[in-house]
Amino acid sequence: KEKGIHALSFSEFQFLKQSKDDMSKMLRVMFTLPLSPEFFFYSYIVFPMMSPGNPWAWRSFPSTFDDEDLAKARENSLIKRRIQAVVSSLQQLKSEAIDDVPESTRFQREKQLRTIERAISKHYIRDSLKELSEFIVQFDAKKSQKKKQPEKANLAAIPGSVIKECCRCFGVDGLPNIPLIRRFNNGEVQRCLERLRDSDDFLRVKGVAELSSEEARMACNE
Repeated sequence: KEKGIHALSFSEFQFLKQSKDDMSKMLRVMFTLPLSPEFFFYSYIVFPMMSPGNPWAWRSFPSTFDDEDLAKARENSLIKRRIQAVVSSLQQLKSEAIDDVPESTRFQREKQLRTIERAISKHYIRDSLKELSEFIVQFDAKKSQKKKQPEKANLAAIPGSVIKECCRCFGVDGLPNIPLIRRFNNGEVQRCLERLRDSDDFLRVKGVAELSSEEARMACNE
C-alpha cells in the first residue's frame, strides 16, 4: 500500500489491466443478452462454435475462455494485420494526393506522406516517432489539469480511413469509415493509446531492469 501500484511486478500490472478488460467484456455480454438475444446467440455462441480455428472467434469473451494456442495464433495474425494496415493506409493517403482531389486535402495528404517517408528513413524508432508526432496534436494541457484528467491525443489530424486501419493494428475490426459512426473508431484508438501510456508510466517508475525475460518480451509485444 505504501509503494502503490508500482510495488507490483509488470506481469501483475498486466494482469490487473486484463481483469479490467474482462470485466468490461462481461458487462457487455450482460447488457447484450436482454437487449438482443438473437445477436447474443449468433455472435457469442454460434459464430465461435462454428469457427474454432478462427483466432478472433472468442475475443469478445473474457480471457478465461481463451486458449493458449488461439492466443498465439491471434498474436501472429495481429502482426500480419499491422503490415497490411500500413500498406493500406499509405495507399489511401496516396489516393487523396492526386490532381482531382480538392487542393486543401491534396496538400495535407502530400505533407503527411512526406512526413511518413522521413519517418521510415530513420534508423531508430525514437527518431521515427518524433517525425510522426505532428500527426497527433495534443489537447490543451491546462484544460486537462483543470479536469484532473490525463492529457489525451487529438486524432483529428489523422484521416478517418487511417484511423480504421489503426484499429486493425490494435486487433479491433473497427466500424466503417462513415460520418457520425466513425468517431467510435477514434474512441477505440484513444483507449488503446491510453493503455500503452499506462504501461509506459508504470515502466518509467518501475524500471526496465526489474523485468524478467518473459516480462520484457510481454512489454515489447505491447
